[in-house]
Amino acid sequence: MEGLANFLLKYPSTEIELLSHTDSRGTDQYNNRLSQRRAEQAVEYLIKKGVERSRLTPIGHGESRIRNSCNDFTECSEEEHQYNRRTEVKITKMDAPITVKFINNYPSYISEAPNKYSGRSKNSSSETGGVDYNPEGMYKVIAGAFANIKNAESRLVEVRDLGYNEADILQFGTKDLFYVVVSRYSSSQDATKTVRNLKAHSVRAFVKN
Repeated sequence: MEGLANFLLKYPSTEIELLSHTDSRGTDQYNNRLSQRRAEQAVEYLIKKGVERSRLTPIGHGESRIRNSCNDFTECSEEEHQYNRRTEVKITKMDAPITVKFINNYPSYISEAPNKYSGRSKNSSSETGGVDYNPEGMYKVIAGAFANIKNAESRLVEVRDLGYNEADILQFGTKDLFYVVVSRYSSSQDATKTVRNLKAHSVRAFVKN
């Protein structure tokens, strides 16, 4: 990203679009919001480096442009999912006579994503009961249980904005509820500490084991 900032500062007539994409996990609506936030965060970074906002357009495509076969019905490795999580740069205006080469490279690192989201708007069913996020001996911090997926997604954004990037939306058993799982801990003390921190930020939470 720093290289992009230097490029834009070197060629001040250049205008770009920042196109962010997610993998296929999560609802379409959630992934659209997530990718738009990522694109906007890239814009904010470039602005801090001295690039004018008017030259930057953030666009979130969600999971609509998957680069491989990792769709809603395919089991894939974390590396394969990482290949779809990206922000691309599209030059929309440039006066300088240079050649720009597009490189469709593989990710240089793999960021471990949370357990798969099992929302009913995807391919889950009451028979599967969603994803089990309760290994033996683990304490889960829950930041709300919602009957409406939109409310759960709003809470998820709120929690991740507080720095809990591993938070996810899951379902337990056959209950028709969407749980915002902040994290899981091996001790109740650590879990309780997180609950207190969330409550300090006006986010209601509780521990479940």
